[in-house]
Amino acid sequence: MNLSLVLAAFCLGIASAVPKFDQNLDTKWYQWKATHRRLYGAVGNI
Repeated sequence: MNLSLVLAAFCLGIASAVPKFDQNLDTKWYQWKATHRRLYGAVGNI
């Protein structure tokens, strides 16, 4: 039972350490693509 508590605490610690989504990064990425006229992920783009 102690092992399961340690494992649960470990998993909870890992899950809480995941970086949070930053909307500001998306904004900068779209600005960069527009500035440099890039179409990453567009259909038909090689």
